[in-house]
Amino acid sequence: MSALVWKLLRQHISIGQLTGFFLANLFGMMIVLLSVQFYKDVIPVFTEGDSFMKKDFIIATKKISTLGSFAGKSNTFSPEDIADLKKQSFTKTIGAFIPSQFKVSAGLGMQKAGIHLSTDMFFESVPDEFVDIKLDKWHFDEETHTIPIIIPRNYLNLYNFGFAQSRSLPKLSEGLMGLIQMDIMMRGNGRVEQYKGNIVGFSNRLNTILVPQSFMDWANKNFAPNAEAQPARLIIEVNNPADPSIASYFQKKGYETEDGKLDAGKTTYFLRLIVGIVLGYFGVPKLIPNISPVLPSLVLGVLGIVLAMLWIHSQNHRWESGKYRPLATKIVEEDEPEMCGA
Repeated sequence: MSALVWKLLRQHISIGQLTGFFLANLFGMMIVLLSVQFYKDVIPVFTEGDSFMKKDFIIATKKISTLGSFAGKSNTFSPEDIADLKKQSFTKTIGAFIPSQFKVSAGLGMQKAGIHLSTDMFFESVPDEFVDIKLDKWHFDEETHTIPIIIPRNYLNLYNFGFAQSRSLPKLSEGLMGLIQMDIMMRGNGRVEQYKGNIVGFSNRLNTILVPQSFMDWANKNFAPNAEAQPARLIIEVNNPADPSIASYFQKKGYETEDGKLDAGKTTYFLRLIVGIVLGYFGVPKLIPNISPVLPSLVLGVLGIVLAMLWIHSQNHRWESGKYRPLATKIVEEDEPEMCGA
């Protein structure tokens, strides 16, 4: 049967045609495989927790002044402060950093490597929607006596490139840290209990030692039932980090943002706009075949000019304060003496 099929194919298709079909299929398969690889490489840019295409968050704190420290002024956010923030036009959602109201100590040891660390520490929690890692391991089960923990990625970097480097200790990878269990001791309300702590992820967004909200509610209720947990930090999802009303509101209220996240958010916002402009320029003619390519170019050109003007206007305060001088100004100032001499 196969010989008959091959005989029929040879009568109607030449060896050259078969070779051409084979090469065309091979080329098509290469395109498909490259597309799949490109998709796998690019999709984290749009979906991971630190992606520039995802939501914009800023972390707000109250300024701590010298006079306020001596006067014992509280730096926590009251329910009225949070309610007022929720009313602002730039706010989408707000989450509070809830601190532990009991004493916590942790021990970490690897006898074969000669490592043993022990220290007092603290826990904080935020609602799950603000966590920037996968949540499949992010749950607390009281029966297992195991606490999932997220630590900032820069904590691990400090150990590897600071402490371990100076003490000639072995470096720890993120994968290895996930295999290490910590001994967590909690004290409060006349109770002393020991739990195991597992590091389930490393955060680029949240600079704290994070535990699930469900665990924090349970632990504060059992180890510090009479203490009220007041947040000293808030995480805010904003519509547009470049909105000038955010900076003016924070300045009026005496709030600060961590690590210049407001400026970083502005850069992210403009980067997303640029991506949208590029996609719009190449996508509009495809979606509307009869449209002239001149029209999208004109619209996007005007939009680019407006964005440039807004960016210049946003940096004007730096120029006026003497912190920044445009390159054109430096060139003109350097050329003025020569022109006067001539």
